[in-house]
Amino acid sequence: MKKIFSILILLTIFHLNTQFIHAFESFVPDSSNPLSVVSNYSGWNETGVMQSSIIFENGEYKMWYTSVGAGLRIAYATSSDGIHWQGAKLFDFLNGQDIHDPSMYRVGETYLLYFATTPSGEHTRIMKIESSNGVDFDASTLRTILLPELSWERDGVSSPTIYFENKTYFLFYTALNGNWKTGLATSSDGVNFSKCGNYFLDQDSVPKSFIKDGVSYYLFFHSPRGIEYVETHAPLSCTSQWINRTTIMSSSYFPFVFQKDNELMLYYGTPSGDWKLNLAISLNPLPTPTPTPLPKHPLILIPGMFASWNKEALFHNAQVAQSQWSMNPMVNEYKGIEQTLNNLGYVKNTDYRFFNYDWRQSAEKTADELYSYIQNKQYTQKPILIGHSLGGFISRIYLQKYGPSQINKVLTVGAPHGGTAFAYKPVEAGEIETGDTFEWLGQKMILQLYRNGIDSDKQIINSYFPIAQNLLPLQNYLMRDGTIIANSSLFMQNSLPLLYQIPNSQTLASLQTIAGDSIDTLSGYKLSNRSVMDRLLDIYVDGRPTERLTTNGDNLVINSSAAIGNNPIFTNLNHGELMYTVRGIKAILQAANISFAEPDVAESNKTQISPSLIFLMLSPAKLQVVHDNKTYDENEGQLFIENAQSGNYLLRVIGQEKGRYTIFIGQLGSNKDMWNRIEGEITQDPPTNQIDTYQIESNSQMPSFPLSATPALFDELALYLTDINKTLKKTDIAKSISNIKFAKQFYSVQNKGRLKSSLLLTHQQLFLAYQKSNINEKAKIFYAIEKLEEVYGKVLENYNFGIVPSRLSKSIAVSKKLISPLQNYLLQMKGRGKAVQKNALQLIEIEKRTQLAEDAMTQKKYTQAEIYIKSIQKIQKDVRNM
Repeated sequence: MKKIFSILILLTIFHLNTQFIHAFESFVPDSSNPLSVVSNYSGWNETGVMQSSIIFENGEYKMWYTSVGAGLRIAYATSSDGIHWQGAKLFDFLNGQDIHDPSMYRVGETYLLYFATTPSGEHTRIMKIESSNGVDFDASTLRTILLPELSWERDGVSSPTIYFENKTYFLFYTALNGNWKTGLATSSDGVNFSKCGNYFLDQDSVPKSFIKDGVSYYLFFHSPRGIEYVETHAPLSCTSQWINRTTIMSSSYFPFVFQKDNELMLYYGTPSGDWKLNLAISLNPLPTPTPTPLPKHPLILIPGMFASWNKEALFHNAQVAQSQWSMNPMVNEYKGIEQTLNNLGYVKNTDYRFFNYDWRQSAEKTADELYSYIQNKQYTQKPILIGHSLGGFISRIYLQKYGPSQINKVLTVGAPHGGTAFAYKPVEAGEIETGDTFEWLGQKMILQLYRNGIDSDKQIINSYFPIAQNLLPLQNYLMRDGTIIANSSLFMQNSLPLLYQIPNSQTLASLQTIAGDSIDTLSGYKLSNRSVMDRLLDIYVDGRPTERLTTNGDNLVINSSAAIGNNPIFTNLNHGELMYTVRGIKAILQAANISFAEPDVAESNKTQISPSLIFLMLSPAKLQVVHDNKTYDENEGQLFIENAQSGNYLLRVIGQEKGRYTIFIGQLGSNKDMWNRIEGEITQDPPTNQIDTYQIESNSQMPSFPLSATPALFDELALYLTDINKTLKKTDIAKSISNIKFAKQFYSVQNKGRLKSSLLLTHQQLFLAYQKSNINEKAKIFYAIEKLEEVYGKVLENYNFGIVPSRLSKSIAVSKKLISPLQNYLLQMKGRGKAVQKNALQLIEIEKRTQLAEDAMTQKKYTQAEIYIKSIQKIQKDVRNM
């Protein structure tokens, strides 16, 4: 406390009566003085409050100040009116060492706190620490910023006052050598400062706050005269001439001044017994200059993956025009920026538009569509492109291909310009990293919609989702045995044309990027040798991933991929928060040079993907779901229920046209996801008179077969078999349909023994048809077998007559032992030139059912385990057939 008490001793020569001198403008003390600052910090008795630094944001006053107790600490308090303050947190950055003279400044999304401290036996110095919210500070950012080095600084530097403008940090400070003098240092990064040399104020001057008015700057400080200010004019620099030194208040100290609502608010200290916080308000504040209106550039917002929707394209892979795509109804993340723009006077589809697109197709194809879109709009003002995630990536490809002549600038937010390691598994194997993201959900949905029992998941992803290959990382990201693998040696490489992989100088000049930082993000994998199944299925040609590699990013895109260009903006928000939070939206507005007031910025919510329920209607019927007396309606073929809790849901299918319908049900649980399909038919005339209902049992933790045990289960299976047998014309399938009808009758009278016999006979007949069919026919029949397994387990649940659990366990063990020999056999056949993919897919079904049977045994669902084992035994007989 030695140096700070030097200031206090200096101040004792001041007069004790406060007098106002009308040289700047009149300040009137508030009638509430001294202000109330209530605190209750653990282990700390606060006896005084001084040296405030205040920000007003989001309707709240926030104050960082020096708390006087058994030493000095920096503390944080808040207020709704700027008069009544509540202490919120006490900081101890240096393990009990005095810290004081806080100066808080926010740059983008980062709060920078500069302060002074005096280590034992050393001179006072200035330090800095950073925070994402002004309350929780990152100890790794703690830095010593300024030390006493010049002759006039001999005994210490203190009282930092920070200001940021034109990419330059200006740090005003006081230094002691005989008396306190004020100097200036500048920096481009806020850490490494260059001192301007000599001081520009002496006479025991101690700076505390700094404001700008038009082209004039005002530095407020205290001295033996009281509170004073000096003035200079733009541009601010080391050579600025400081003039008009004026005293505005005597016998007061530590002035902090800021402008709010056309008033200047002056917070200051008085040592009446203990240090108290006071407030004075200027009756005649600085005139507010009238800004020159900037031209309003139209905005084109380009959302990320899965944020655009067209049911015909997605459900049926139909070719539709870009203009037919619209915002995905389930996506919340873009509603905040939309409302914000509305609040700012922007008119949707006039001043701003969403460019929606097919997020499955290649980036270059979408960039071409974006070019046509801009050309057709015939803008009179060049638009600003604002692209989030994949939308930002596409915006940059557009800029690189077509140049900047048609646009003002491109602003990308969390865009994977350098690719993302999340693309490796889908491209190499059709596997998807588990995650509560739209990227995960979009790829999951594609696999469910396009899975045909013939193609592998890898083939489906690479056929129907070519954008995935555009997103493979451009930098080396894989390792084997501790050695980095060069991308150039990989079999699967980024398919983006080389022309667009490296941005040119023209692109960078028109590009501004915003990137998430400080969040652990997948950056690559450690690889091992391929498994036998990998070789059979031709997956993981470059190696099987065994361990994740991570680095800083937004939890989806690493910062080095998103932050390209000349002056990237970093924030510690995650991938979604970059777009939907107040902080994220403000960063976008600032980067786009759009003026705003705090109340105009509206935040939206994250779409909660897990747990949730999603229903996809592929046919001309309407969906409704009822749960807890709340009705959910389908929108554009989808019905999405966020945060879906475990329980019973009533699914209603309302006819629109006659014919078959198909519904996909996705249960996106906390621990796993499960997808099922319902087949039905609208037969009534008029179709709208028909309403089919299904009872859905949802488990948000561990999803299982969702349909309740009702006679409709038998009808659905019989309908599907009848439909496929119109073309297959299999006698065994016809017999199985008859047996299903018998099974329905036995279920209705609860004759479990006859019910089980009928279903097992159906199972046998379906496998007979399966074994006699070609590969395309097998796929259709196998889907019926899967549905039969589900029905069997559901309607015979807890019917364990004749089942010996130990025998089931033994059968599972035998099945597991047979898997490896079958794999090796198929590998030998492949080595001899045989096509074994069909057989390898059968092996996957064996492995899948073996695991399902084990899970069922754990849950004591013995009938479910029984039917899986019977299917395994049937499939094993067919695996060796080439």
